[in-house]
Amino acid sequence: PLPNLEKLCNTDALITSNWKSLYVDKDLFEDERRESRLRFSLAHEIGHYVLHKDFYTSLSISSFENFYKLIETTPSEQYGYLETQANKFAGHLLVPRDLLEQKLDKELRKACEKINLNDFDKTLLKSYIANPLSKKFGVSNESMEIILSEFNIFKNSK
Repeated sequence: PLPNLEKLCNTDALITSNWKSLYVDKDLFEDERRESRLRFSLAHEIGHYVLHKDFYTSLSISSFENFYKLIETTPSEQYGYLETQANKFAGHLLVPRDLLEQKLDKELRKACEKINLNDFDKTLLKSYIANPLSKKFGVSNESMEIILSEFNIFKNSK
């Protein structure tokens, strides 16, 4: 853990190109309330390792200066693409879809006992279902809502 990593680099975790060091913001690491964020950040960095190993190795990121240089010199579209891929990887790693489908089915059945789903806005339903599921998988509500958007029942909801 590094003090002020988030303030210094505008990121809560980063991995070096030699794959020997993974840094996390000290406040994030020590704050139990942000455990789901920490888990996602670590899974995200693992995603870079698995998906972008050759690219990151070629960058020689060994310092914060190198990290800044990467952000400044990489076209925003390409950098955004790499980040999106790492985010999706983290989401799949932390929330395996086969297990989520089982849990989602149970939560939808519970919800049906309490409310009429036909009268319920899809966006509200997604938020309602995301809360218990996020706790079961140890991810944030926001992450779970993004993941649930992949399912047909929640298509066309924000």
